[in-house]
Amino acid sequence: MCYFLQFPAIGTVLFETRFGSFAKSPSVEAAKFIAAVERLFHQVLKVFVIPVWIDKFYRLKAVQEFYDCMDVMYDFGDMCIEKRLNEIRDKLGSGDFNAEDTAEFLTFLISRDDISSKEISANLVEILMAAVETVGMSIHFS
Repeated sequence: MCYFLQFPAIGTVLFETRFGSFAKSPSVEAAKFIAAVERLFHQVLKVFVIPVWIDKFYRLKAVQEFYDCMDVMYDFGDMCIEKRLNEIRDKLGSGDFNAEDTAEFLTFLISRDDISSKEISANLVEILMAAVETVGMSIHFS
């Protein structure tokens, strides 16, 4: 439940997308994403105590679920990036794009030529995990 409350703020800053968490029914993609993050945090301790060499011989259920959650998160990141890229292209085509638009975090990353969309997605998901964990621990210990 804690993750459900953190995503609207964090997601809006990082992905420039409203998740709709407080709506009666959030979007299907956002609901999958939030569920994947929650499952990932439950699996993280199980996964990190498993030696890496074991995974080369046998894929444990916890490790597979961890990878599945990460796939959902990266797919959501890719979807947000593609959506924002299309919006930026539309603005560039109509001449409405200005310097103030690059003040948004995702738009700034997209506007750079030295970062691929896969790198942007990976970085956003990693920053998201750090942000959720930081806010979650603050709420937990307050």
